[in-house]
Amino acid sequence: MTIQAVSGERFEEMSVEGLRTVGVFIQEDPRYFTLRLRVPGGNLSVDQMEGLARMARRYGRGRVHLTTRQAVQLPWVRASQIQEVVGELEKIGLLLSSCGPRVRNIVACPGWPECKNGTSKPLESSRVDTQRLCEEMDRRFFGLDT
Repeated sequence: MTIQAVSGERFEEMSVEGLRTVGVFIQEDPRYFTLRLRVPGGNLSVDQMEGLARMARRYGRGRVHLTTRQAVQLPWVRASQIQEVVGELEKIGLLLSSCGPRVRNIVACPGWPECKNGTSKPLESSRVDTQRLCEEMDRRFFGLDT
């Protein structure tokens, strides 16, 4: 079974097994797929959350799943809807994630001022700006094979 799917910035025919590498997973019911989204540091804006809620209602039976890696999954998407959903995700600044033996969503503490161990003042030698570090790691390493 193949479907038209996103890979990088273009759509191509991919096997269902190959879709996992771009964050698209077939569900137990093979008519439906789950889309895993890239959310570096677990940060979503209110606009992104509202957009996800709209998409969940329209394509995903009103469901969104938060993963242990601070990512978001949108289940119950039909194969014929994947391109449309990916386009809507891009409009709100979200991209598909990856799976398998590669760098996935980068996880981070929320940082200062939410966490007493985080800071926005990198000159304090005992603390790390976790969100800035997370963003940089995501830019450099996301999607690379391990």
